[in-house]
Amino acid sequence: MNWWEIVGITTIFYYITYFVIPWFIDCDINLYMKEKFGRPLNSLQGKVVWIIGASSGIGEHLAYELAKINCKLILSARRDKELQQVRNNCLKINLQLNENDVKVLVMDICDNASHKKALNYVISQFDKLDILVNNAGRSQRANWEKIDLNVDKEMFQLNVFSIIALSRLVYQYFTDKNSGKGHIVVTSSLAGILGIPYSGSYTGSKHALHVCILYMHIVCYLFYFKLVILYLTKKKIFIGIF
Repeated sequence: MNWWEIVGITTIFYYITYFVIPWFIDCDINLYMKEKFGRPLNSLQGKVVWIIGASSGIGEHLAYELAKINCKLILSARRDKELQQVRNNCLKINLQLNENDVKVLVMDICDNASHKKALNYVISQFDKLDILVNNAGRSQRANWEKIDLNVDKEMFQLNVFSIIALSRLVYQYFTDKNSGKGHIVVTSSLAGILGIPYSGSYTGSKHALHVCILYMHIVCYLFYFKLVILYLTKKKIFIGIF
């Protein structure tokens, strides 16, 4: 086998791995490997987890899964009533949890000025933070040429800037006060890789988020704490811990 044959076979294998297989495993290759061969979810037992966007959907059901393994939770979103319901459900799911193990913190993630106060509240309740889950966000549907610029700005503020602002504060906490240990989790989408028709603002925000998180990932390795990206699909939530 000559050099060019090796290059050709390697190229074919690369494209099969990264473009064909994901259609069958419903997530990207890296996340699939972590989900299959990484540490089990119960390795997070006892961790303090702050979930942003916990009032419904992915954040809500992630809270239930973490409650089952005795994680201490801070549930944040704008809707107090829904958060209280999620909190009550967490306590029902695991009777070993007490009232003080699951806290509700109502906040608007787009209000960057409130982030520091919110983080201080979390630390005051549990004396530490182990994991931040950035799950807040929204989608959008429209023809690209008909999208108002204010929609673009609102989408980027929620899906990108607010996440970066809060993550920077938590990053500083991890490096300065938590011995460089911790996890930052970011809920993302395949729209940040491939793009989605009629979702120009959403796709643009997710691509921007991926670039920002990639840079964070590089920086974080210098300080030995972990960063995880959740690529979400309609079928499952894959949690990679690495």
